[in-house]
Amino acid sequence: MTVLFIHQNFPGQFRHIAAHLSRLPDYQVLAIGRDTAPGLTGVKLLRYRPHRSAGAQTHPYARSFENAVLHGQQVLRLLLNLKSKGYRPDVIVAHLGWGETLYAKDSFPNARLIHFCEYYYQIRGPISASIPSFRPGKQRGRSDLFMTK
Repeated sequence: MTVLFIHQNFPGQFRHIAAHLSRLPDYQVLAIGRDTAPGLTGVKLLRYRPHRSAGAQTHPYARSFENAVLHGQQVLRLLLNLKSKGYRPDVIVAHLGWGETLYAKDSFPNARLIHFCEYYYQIRGPISASIPSFRPGKQRGRSDLFMTK
């Protein structure tokens, strides 16, 4: 089985599973990460670097989306290069927090895509209780959810 890990700071949360799979004889493991990623012994790491950050003229609400697109574009370039060389992952395991997999299924539509959804949680609970605009009982309008200072 061919497994591709994508994580800005590879290995990140995938350290143990990537190390384990890389030692199994029937698995081929490859990773993609930022140019600053520490990497993992025994796993080949392809590095990328966005060619720029979100522009200062970009609306503050859209800056994180623009950065995600820029990360996704750089990863897409790596994926298309791999594809041109005959590489075909069976599974892509990724952290979705930085937009790196925005175009993964465009490159490899038949690969299973497994996302680690670290930032996916309910509107109420221990994590959201620490965010003032999400505290129970607070009346909030739609724009309150996206306000930045």
